[in-house]
Amino acid sequence: MLYVAKRLTQAPKVFCNISNMEKRKSISPLKVYSFPEQLHIESILGLYVIVSPLTANWIVLENEEQIDFFKLLQTNNLETALKSFKGNQKNAHAVVIQIEAKQFEKKDVRPANYSGVMQFHLTNACNMSCPHCYMYAGKKKEKELTTEEIYKVIDLFKESGGEQITFTGGEVCMRTDLLDIIKHTHSSGLNVEVLTNGTLWKEEDIKAVSPYLSRVQISIDGINEEENSKIRGKDNFEKALNTVDTFLSYGVPTDIGITPWFDKTLKNKIQGYATFGKELIEKYKDKPFGIRFTTSLLDGREIKFSSQEKQEYETITESIYKYCMGEDVLDLAFIDFHTHFLLENNCEFGNLTIESNGNVYFCPSLSMLPTSLNIRRNSFEEILSFSKEASRISCVDNLIPCRNCDLRYICGGGCRIQYFKDFQQEEAFKIVNHPRRKCTAEYKQSIYKQMIRTNEALFQ
Repeated sequence: MLYVAKRLTQAPKVFCNISNMEKRKSISPLKVYSFPEQLHIESILGLYVIVSPLTANWIVLENEEQIDFFKLLQTNNLETALKSFKGNQKNAHAVVIQIEAKQFEKKDVRPANYSGVMQFHLTNACNMSCPHCYMYAGKKKEKELTTEEIYKVIDLFKESGGEQITFTGGEVCMRTDLLDIIKHTHSSGLNVEVLTNGTLWKEEDIKAVSPYLSRVQISIDGINEEENSKIRGKDNFEKALNTVDTFLSYGVPTDIGITPWFDKTLKNKIQGYATFGKELIEKYKDKPFGIRFTTSLLDGREIKFSSQEKQEYETITESIYKYCMGEDVLDLAFIDFHTHFLLENNCEFGNLTIESNGNVYFCPSLSMLPTSLNIRRNSFEEILSFSKEASRISCVDNLIPCRNCDLRYICGGGCRIQYFKDFQQEEAFKIVNHPRRKCTAEYKQSIYKQMIRTNEALFQ
């Protein structure tokens, strides 16, 4: 009987609280491993990553002796492989630890399910005029949906299997029927999330709506009044913070969404934003509170960015994240996803986004998308059929070069709007050819590096 000890000494504390504990598992010497059929070995950073493309799993080996022992296990039982192995037995044990801890034999995986979620822009009216607003919000659109029309969409969405609606704007509080809409949505059995700038809420409104909300996100785009006012106007910083405090006092899970103002001075404010975030996290450590920093810039009402500027902004805001929440924070979502043995075969492209005038899109980045669909002109059944087709066309199995990549179900192909021009130029359900993106060796290497960094954090 072989006893394998798994010591998670290198796992970051943020991921695992058993880093100094040792787990033991007995394995029969007659054990024959049944690995996935398709395997790819990638040499990187002096290590060897063995990837199972069809199950989105991988192990990390340290040297050629470990590779040799792994190959012995592909054709022999454990006892025979150990007897045939000419290398250091520690290397054999290291391989078995990887295989067992990552459940590398596991084949019953499934695609991630992003369906059942809809984003609904209740109005384009807003009490602000933010320069970076990609919705160009401010004035109400012509012929915005009535309360009854909104109810109808909600009911049809629920009947189709919908699970969650996120209401946004504009500013949702500009709708006088907001509470009624939220109540109706909740009573239909749907989870309700709200995105708001947080400046128009009164406590009695928050108290009334809180029982019906599963989450609220409030936009605060600065660390103080001066910084926030550059984007959201004067005297709105404290109003928004007070709204955060009030929602949390009524038990509503609340996030702050921060899009730092991008200029040549932002790189000097990394510590300031990180400290601001840390202080709020400490303040609300016993509350359901979170912070989200925007890392990807979209062109807005008054600002356009070059590719180089967008990359610089991403680098700066990722640094803010790390200083605020720890060096490994950007890996947390990746770890959480792959803990569940899921295949990343799509982003959320294909899910419904409804504009306030009834226009229908298949991505929240609706300002970058064409559309010919409207819930007043098209039946909901027809819209759902187009939604399914958009999901099929944007699936990683239909994308070039992604569909032939060994990392396709680990990477997922990236944002369809950001990386695939086809989806910006044509409605997804009308695309005939396979959408294409440019994928560089540097990008693939960054995925492999993330797989190596997070490997032990994914030990089961």
